[in-house]
Amino acid sequence: MTMSSNTPKIALVPLAPEHLPTLVEWINAPHVARFWDGLTDLKAVKEKYGPRMAPDTKTHVFIASLKDLPIEKKPVIAKEPVIAKEPLIEEEPWIEKEPLISKDLPIGMIQCYKHADFPDWDRTVAVENSIGIDYLIGNPDFVGKGIGPAIISKMVTKAFQLYPECDAVVSVPQKENRASCRALEKAGFTLKESRMLDSDCPSDAGISCIYVFLRNTCID
Repeated sequence: MTMSSNTPKIALVPLAPEHLPTLVEWINAPHVARFWDGLTDLKAVKEKYGPRMAPDTKTHVFIASLKDLPIEKKPVIAKEPVIAKEPLIEEEPWIEKEPLISKDLPIGMIQCYKHADFPDWDRTVAVENSIGIDYLIGNPDFVGKGIGPAIISKMVTKAFQLYPECDAVVSVPQKENRASCRALEKAGFTLKESRMLDSDCPSDAGISCIYVFLRNTCID
Protein backbone atom coordinates (compact mmCIF):
# COMPACT_ATOMS: atom_id res chain seq x y z
CA MET A 1 0.00 0.00 0.00
CA THR A 2 1.20 3.47 -0.74
CA MET A 3 -0.16 6.44 1.14
CA SER A 4 0.16 10.11 0.23
CA SER A 5 2.23 12.60 2.23
CA ASN A 6 -1.06 14.01 3.54
CA THR A 7 -2.09 10.72 5.12
CA PRO A 8 -2.73 11.12 8.87
CA LYS A 9 -0.09 9.56 11.11
CA ILE A 10 -1.66 6.69 13.01
CA ALA A 11 -0.44 4.81 16.07
CA LEU A 12 -1.88 1.43 17.04
CA VAL A 13 -1.53 0.73 20.75
CA PRO A 14 -2.55 -2.62 22.26
CA LEU A 15 -5.76 -2.37 24.26
CA ALA A 16 -5.15 -1.83 27.99
CA PRO A 17 -7.48 -1.68 31.02
CA GLU A 18 -7.37 2.11 31.12
CA HIS A 19 -8.87 2.23 27.61
CA LEU A 20 -12.07 0.38 28.56
CA PRO A 21 -14.17 3.32 29.85
CA THR A 22 -13.44 5.21 26.64
CA LEU A 23 -14.32 2.13 24.60
CA VAL A 24 -17.71 2.01 26.35
CA GLU A 25 -18.35 5.63 25.33
CA TRP A 26 -17.37 4.90 21.74
CA ILE A 27 -19.53 1.80 21.40
CA ASN A 28 -22.51 3.66 22.84
CA ALA A 29 -22.10 6.63 20.50
CA PRO A 30 -25.13 6.73 18.14
CA HIS A 31 -23.04 6.55 14.96
CA VAL A 32 -21.31 3.39 16.26
CA ALA A 33 -24.12 1.61 18.14
CA ARG A 34 -26.21 1.49 14.98
CA PHE A 35 -23.73 -0.86 13.28
CA TRP A 36 -22.01 -2.49 16.28
CA ASP A 37 -23.46 -4.89 18.85
CA GLY A 38 -25.83 -2.43 20.49
CA LEU A 39 -25.50 -0.43 23.69
CA THR A 40 -23.14 -1.71 26.37
CA ASP A 41 -21.67 -0.91 29.79
CA LEU A 42 -18.30 -1.23 31.49
CA LYS A 43 -19.07 -4.66 32.96
CA ALA A 44 -19.96 -6.12 29.56
CA VAL A 45 -16.95 -4.52 27.88
CA LYS A 46 -14.62 -5.93 30.53
CA GLU A 47 -16.09 -9.40 30.03
CA LYS A 48 -15.77 -9.23 26.24
CA TYR A 49 -12.50 -7.38 25.77
CA GLY A 50 -10.65 -8.29 28.97
CA PRO A 51 -9.55 -11.70 27.63
CA ARG A 52 -8.40 -10.02 24.41
CA MET A 53 -5.67 -8.26 26.39
CA ALA A 54 -4.06 -11.59 27.34
CA PRO A 55 -0.73 -12.53 25.68
CA ASP A 56 -2.27 -15.66 24.12
CA THR A 57 -5.38 -13.95 22.75
CA LYS A 58 -6.74 -15.00 19.37
CA THR A 59 -8.12 -11.50 18.79
CA HIS A 60 -5.64 -8.62 18.84
CA VAL A 61 -7.30 -5.32 19.78
CA PHE A 62 -5.68 -1.92 19.29
CA ILE A 63 -6.55 1.65 20.13
CA ALA A 64 -6.01 3.86 17.08
CA SER A 65 -4.60 7.30 17.79
CA LEU A 66 -3.70 10.29 15.70
CA LYS A 67 0.02 10.89 16.20
CA ASP A 68 1.97 14.05 16.90
CA LEU A 69 -0.91 16.50 17.15
CA PRO A 70 0.55 19.96 17.96
CA ILE A 71 -0.57 21.27 21.33
CA GLU A 72 0.39 24.83 22.18
CA LYS A 73 0.71 25.61 25.84
CA LYS A 74 -0.95 28.71 27.26
CA PRO A 75 1.26 31.78 26.78
CA VAL A 76 3.03 33.07 29.87
CA ILE A 77 3.16 36.80 30.48
CA ALA A 78 6.60 37.49 31.84
CA LYS A 79 6.89 40.37 34.26
CA GLU A 80 10.18 42.21 34.01
CA PRO A 81 11.29 44.86 36.50
CA VAL A 82 10.97 48.36 35.09
CA ILE A 83 13.45 51.06 36.13
CA ALA A 84 12.83 54.49 34.68
CA LYS A 85 13.09 58.12 35.69
CA GLU A 86 11.02 59.38 32.82
CA PRO A 87 7.23 58.89 32.63
CA LEU A 88 6.39 55.33 31.71
CA ILE A 89 4.88 54.65 28.33
CA GLU A 90 2.38 51.80 28.47
CA GLU A 91 3.51 48.99 26.20
CA GLU A 92 2.17 45.62 25.22
CA PRO A 93 3.21 42.95 27.72
CA TRP A 94 6.01 40.70 26.62
CA ILE A 95 4.52 37.31 25.74
CA GLU A 96 6.65 34.25 26.10
CA LYS A 97 5.34 31.21 24.23
CA GLU A 98 6.55 27.78 25.09
CA PRO A 99 7.47 25.56 22.14
CA LEU A 100 4.81 23.35 20.62
CA ILE A 101 4.55 19.88 22.06
CA SER A 102 2.99 16.82 20.44
CA LYS A 103 0.33 14.48 21.72
CA ASP A 104 -1.37 11.33 20.48
CA LEU A 105 -5.17 11.47 20.45
CA PRO A 106 -7.14 8.20 20.74
CA ILE A 107 -10.01 8.23 18.25
CA GLY A 108 -11.00 4.62 17.64
CA MET A 109 -10.51 0.89 18.00
CA ILE A 110 -9.51 -1.79 15.51
CA GLN A 111 -8.99 -5.53 15.95
CA CYS A 112 -7.77 -8.46 13.90
CA TYR A 113 -8.03 -12.25 14.14
CA LYS A 114 -7.35 -15.30 11.98
CA HIS A 115 -10.56 -16.66 10.51
CA ALA A 116 -9.34 -20.23 10.96
CA ASP A 117 -9.41 -19.69 14.75
CA PHE A 118 -13.18 -19.14 14.51
CA PRO A 119 -14.45 -21.97 12.25
CA ASP A 120 -18.11 -20.89 12.14
CA TRP A 121 -17.18 -17.39 10.99
CA ASP A 122 -14.57 -18.80 8.61
CA ARG A 123 -17.24 -20.92 6.90
CA THR A 124 -19.70 -18.03 6.82
CA VAL A 125 -17.34 -15.55 5.17
CA ALA A 126 -15.73 -18.21 2.96
CA VAL A 127 -12.46 -16.44 2.10
CA GLU A 128 -9.65 -18.96 2.38
CA ASN A 129 -6.61 -18.39 4.59
CA SER A 130 -7.73 -14.95 5.70
CA ILE A 131 -7.56 -12.47 8.59
CA GLY A 132 -10.62 -10.59 9.76
CA ILE A 133 -10.66 -6.97 10.93
CA ASP A 134 -13.34 -4.93 12.72
CA TYR A 135 -13.02 -1.26 13.53
CA LEU A 136 -14.76 1.87 14.72
CA ILE A 137 -14.02 5.57 14.96
CA GLY A 138 -15.54 6.46 18.29
CA ASN A 139 -14.69 10.14 18.43
CA PRO A 140 -17.44 11.80 16.36
CA ASP A 141 -15.21 14.80 15.62
CA PHE A 142 -13.13 12.58 13.32
CA VAL A 143 -15.90 10.77 11.46
CA GLY A 144 -15.98 11.51 7.74
CA LYS A 145 -12.55 13.16 7.80
CA GLY A 146 -10.73 10.54 5.72
CA ILE A 147 -8.95 9.04 8.72
CA GLY A 148 -10.60 5.60 8.49
CA PRO A 149 -8.61 4.44 5.45
CA ALA A 150 -5.33 5.34 7.20
CA ILE A 151 -6.29 3.30 10.28
CA ILE A 152 -7.35 0.35 8.13
CA SER A 153 -4.14 0.46 6.09
CA LYS A 154 -2.06 0.52 9.26
CA MET A 155 -3.99 -2.49 10.54
CA VAL A 156 -3.54 -4.42 7.30
CA THR A 157 0.24 -4.10 7.64
CA LYS A 158 0.10 -5.15 11.28
CA ALA A 159 -2.24 -8.07 10.54
CA PHE A 160 0.04 -9.53 7.88
CA GLN A 161 2.93 -9.27 10.35
CA LEU A 162 0.97 -11.07 13.05
CA TYR A 163 -0.22 -13.78 10.65
CA PRO A 164 2.48 -14.29 7.99
CA GLU A 165 0.83 -17.55 6.93
CA CYS A 166 -2.34 -15.77 5.75
CA ASP A 167 -2.99 -14.45 2.26
CA ALA A 168 -5.79 -11.92 2.71
CA VAL A 169 -7.40 -9.44 5.09
CA VAL A 170 -11.19 -9.37 5.13
CA SER A 171 -13.74 -6.93 6.53
CA VAL A 172 -17.50 -7.42 6.47
CA PRO A 173 -19.47 -4.22 7.12
CA GLN A 174 -23.21 -3.94 6.66
CA LYS A 175 -24.20 -2.70 3.22
CA GLU A 176 -26.05 0.22 4.83
CA ASN A 177 -22.82 1.34 6.46
CA ARG A 178 -21.65 3.27 3.44
CA ALA A 179 -19.00 5.19 5.37
CA SER A 180 -17.29 1.95 6.35
CA CYS A 181 -17.53 0.55 2.82
CA ARG A 182 -16.00 3.72 1.36
CA ALA A 183 -13.16 3.61 3.89
CA LEU A 184 -12.31 0.05 2.87
CA GLU A 185 -12.40 0.93 -0.81
CA LYS A 186 -10.10 3.91 -0.25
CA ALA A 187 -7.73 1.61 1.67
CA GLY A 188 -7.47 -0.66 -1.38
CA PHE A 189 -10.01 -3.37 -0.52
CA THR A 190 -12.09 -5.01 -3.25
CA LEU A 191 -15.74 -5.97 -2.87
CA LYS A 192 -16.00 -9.75 -3.29
CA GLU A 193 -19.76 -10.08 -2.80
CA SER A 194 -22.80 -8.80 -0.92
CA ARG A 195 -25.15 -11.25 0.83
CA MET A 196 -26.85 -12.28 4.05
CA LEU A 197 -24.58 -13.95 6.59
CA ASP A 198 -25.34 -16.93 8.80
CA SER A 199 -24.71 -15.01 12.01
CA ASP A 200 -26.65 -14.08 15.15
CA CYS A 201 -24.50 -11.02 15.82
CA PRO A 202 -26.46 -7.72 15.59
CA SER A 203 -23.60 -6.14 13.66
CA ASP A 204 -24.19 -8.69 10.87
CA ALA A 205 -27.88 -7.92 10.44
CA GLY A 206 -29.11 -7.30 6.91
CA ILE A 207 -27.02 -7.52 3.76
CA SER A 208 -23.27 -7.57 4.42
CA CYS A 209 -20.45 -6.63 2.06
CA ILE A 210 -17.42 -8.90 2.02
CA TYR A 211 -14.32 -6.83 1.24
CA VAL A 212 -10.93 -8.44 0.58
CA PHE A 213 -7.35 -7.14 0.52
CA LEU A 214 -4.84 -9.65 -0.87
CA ARG A 215 -1.32 -9.83 0.52
CA ASN A 216 0.21 -9.52 -2.95
CA THR A 217 -1.56 -6.14 -3.25
CA CYS A 218 0.83 -4.66 -0.69
CA ILE A 219 3.53 -2.47 -2.19
CA ASP A 220 5.40 -1.42 0.93
